[in-house]
Amino acid sequence: MRPHRQPPPSAGRRWIVNDLTAAVPLVSVGMPVHNMERTIRAALESVLAQSYQNLEVVVYDNGSTDGTADVVSEVARGDDRVRLECGGTNRGLSHSFNSAFELTSGTYFLWVAADDSIGADYVSRAVARLESDTAVMLCAPAVTAYLEGRPDPVYEVHISGFGPGVSRFDRLRRSNGGLPMVVMYGVFRSSFLATVCLLKPSHMADVAFMQEVAVRGPIVEEEEQRHYYSMPKLWRTTRDEHRLFTGREVVGPVVMPFLPLLVDRVQRMWSLELGTATRIGYVLVVVSAECRRLAVRAAWRCYRSLVGSVRASSVGERLYWRWMHVPGVEVLDMEAFIERVVYPTMGLTSKA
Repeated sequence: MRPHRQPPPSAGRRWIVNDLTAAVPLVSVGMPVHNMERTIRAALESVLAQSYQNLEVVVYDNGSTDGTADVVSEVARGDDRVRLECGGTNRGLSHSFNSAFELTSGTYFLWVAADDSIGADYVSRAVARLESDTAVMLCAPAVTAYLEGRPDPVYEVHISGFGPGVSRFDRLRRSNGGLPMVVMYGVFRSSFLATVCLLKPSHMADVAFMQEVAVRGPIVEEEEQRHYYSMPKLWRTTRDEHRLFTGREVVGPVVMPFLPLLVDRVQRMWSLELGTATRIGYVLVVVSAECRRLAVRAAWRCYRSLVGSVRASSVGERLYWRWMHVPGVEVLDMEAFIERVVYPTMGLTSKA
């Protein structure tokens, strides 16, 4: 992993023409992209329209074959805060996210997906919180999720229980199934993010990454920091997830897809700068949580295979809300949520 690019002296802060007396920190925005010609302009416009103007925006084009680079170049010609970096062939989401961070130099950093958007005060709210509380390492947004093709929101995400007043052990425990992955689109202290192992080229690498983030440093939500998340219509299979994160097709059947993720999580716990006994304890927490999850999934699959997907649907829904639903996710459109999230998660046949 390459280190985060260190800014030269005084590069971390720039003067902006507000009152000519205040210097504010440079905030870096990394936008990883692959074949998002249709949506990236709107995503960039939401970033450039921020009330907080001291930004650098690095778009890392990970081997796009459509007109993505042309759109970004056009936007960059009208705003010199935007910079396009091209990565050649598609090496997967993990490489793209990592590179988008490593090519920046701001005091604070955030990722923005090329099909999402952020509210006008997103950055200013986060920076104010981070500047006022040095214990916070990641200022997370309140997230509103939309499903492609539907005008109304499907759910909202809020986070609690990971702040400075919460012990490292409790943050670890709650991160086992209780940490929404969209939190990674919050605003990080760049110096903190540089200490975390970034995304590895493996299935669901963001889960392991965010667990390490939660253990290493406190996370808080700034409710006025609004993130608008776009969900694709189709649920991604394990094979799709592997291709997304690595940029490679799976050769042969997908066998024990949970194993690389578990290994990644264990390695991250073992890399913490803690005593051996504490690290062993953290590893046991991660492994036991995964064993419980796998036991529930195995029992559910046996039941589903015995009675069939259609007859198992009511039990599957109850099981989802009891074991799978992430705390902090408030459902706004139950019908769409069940069809797009609950049924695919539980391997059930759609009602549609």
